[in-house]
Amino acid sequence: MKQEKPGKIYLSNSIFNFLKGIMYKVRNFSSASEFLDTNGDYIYANPMEHVLLINVIEGVRHNMLRVFQAFNIESEIDGTLVMVFVVDGNCLIYSRQYDEAYLDILASELPFDKLKDLVFAGDKKTIENLLLFKSLHFELEKHLVIYRCEKLNPKFRVSEGRMRLADQNEAQALIKLSLDFTEQYEGIRESPFEMKAAVEKEIREKILFVWEADGICGLAVEMNRQSFDYPEIGKLYTVPEKTGQGFASSLLYKLTEKILSEHPFCMLYTKGNNLASNRACIKAGYMPIADYARFVIKGDA
Repeated sequence: MKQEKPGKIYLSNSIFNFLKGIMYKVRNFSSASEFLDTNGDYIYANPMEHVLLINVIEGVRHNMLRVFQAFNIESEIDGTLVMVFVVDGNCLIYSRQYDEAYLDILASELPFDKLKDLVFAGDKKTIENLLLFKSLHFELEKHLVIYRCEKLNPKFRVSEGRMRLADQNEAQALIKLSLDFTEQYEGIRESPFEMKAAVEKEIREKILFVWEADGICGLAVEMNRQSFDYPEIGKLYTVPEKTGQGFASSLLYKLTEKILSEHPFCMLYTKGNNLASNRACIKAGYMPIADYARFVIKGDA
């Protein structure tokens, strides 16, 4: 672990920040506990955005991972702007407020010659621009847009049909749709046996919903991240031959309406390059709150 370097201060290069006299400084941490003591409230207030960071910190606590570097970039006016946590296999970078002026600080603090085999994950804009700043060749492995809804779009028009709970009698059809969803979303074909158990459990627990309009047009799952106790919608999927008719956004709208009658907000995430899913979220009233991404460096760092 790096030891704290007192007095190490950086001046922002952007004209606006320069005129305001904003000063940046690096705050190094000697342990994961010290990092969490400083950043924990913010991390756990946004658990969906920081789920990988939370899992990595748990791995460190259980001696499954080693911490090599942990630091914040802070502003005298705005407080913490960036959190960096480097462990076995991962360089995690999360930004509270993006400013290109701190890219040179990140580039100076991180030993890129030793990081070429690590996965860079966290805030998409910060990491992508950092790697470009370093003139590195890289590949985007995953991009997720994280959404939050506290109030539905009052102008939303629900499509033909209705939302209802899934029935055990239609389990076979729902298993197939769920398999199609994971193949399309994750790029893998899950085990039919495992998916059968998962779908039957979702039906028993009354968390699997379908949109019905002359048959099943789509499905979605109401979930709750028990570790953090917040509601989330997952597995939002439209039957391929029934896309483009607003069934997914209508199911999302009605299921969110149900959840908001019981909770102050609802969360979900979707792939960044899935334009239809992102349109459905925004159309229903969801607001994007974070762009999570995972990058790997190609060639020598």
